[in-house]
Amino acid sequence: MIYLNDIDFYAHIFGIKSRIFFNTLKKIDKNIESIIKSSHKYGNETNAIIFADHGMAQVNKILCFKDLLNHKEYGKKFFMALDGTMLRFWYFDDNIRNEIRSLFEDKNYGHFLAESEKQKFHLKFSHNNYFDDVFLLNQGYAIFPNFMSWNQPKAMHAYDPSYKEQRGALIFSGNSFDSIKTKKATIVDLMPTILEFLNIEIPPTVEGRSLCR
Repeated sequence: MIYLNDIDFYAHIFGIKSRIFFNTLKKIDKNIESIIKSSHKYGNETNAIIFADHGMAQVNKILCFKDLLNHKEYGKKFFMALDGTMLRFWYFDDNIRNEIRSLFEDKNYGHFLAESEKQKFHLKFSHNNYFDDVFLLNQGYAIFPNFMSWNQPKAMHAYDPSYKEQRGALIFSGNSFDSIKTKKATIVDLMPTILEFLNIEIPPTVEGRSLCR
């Protein structure tokens, strides 16, 4: 397994419309070609799975939430984590939730996740280790300063996965993959598919499905 992270790094720093990002894509193509050719010394046929776990979208607007960090009740009645595309809240007082939510009522750059969305996004937990509430930005917006990056992002992922720009890529190369029966897959389908090709038992707890079935 080889992890090539340049595409993600240069997209965040320079944006997906930049010349340096375009050159990075070409460089990664060459790297993959070199890896495949190098593998031929172990045999003439190479079976490879090339995939990305997410897409990327250009950032058009930066939002700043320093006022919330300076809120008189921050750290007392609520806490907040500023991620690149979402705000995660923890509430320590019953009334502060309504007050915080009211600050976003007239905003058109995102929304608080409903319970049904948390279920759909696999964010429905029996604890609040990760949040009590999540405000997710619309694609094209990003938060800076945030708690994750030193540089202002020019492109981001981790929006609603229904945006087409958030889709990853999945390529099967090699004769061993002739049994692949679908062109649609989710990230959780990769592990059971790989296990099947390696003749390793697929655990019953796996959420995805083998793409050979």
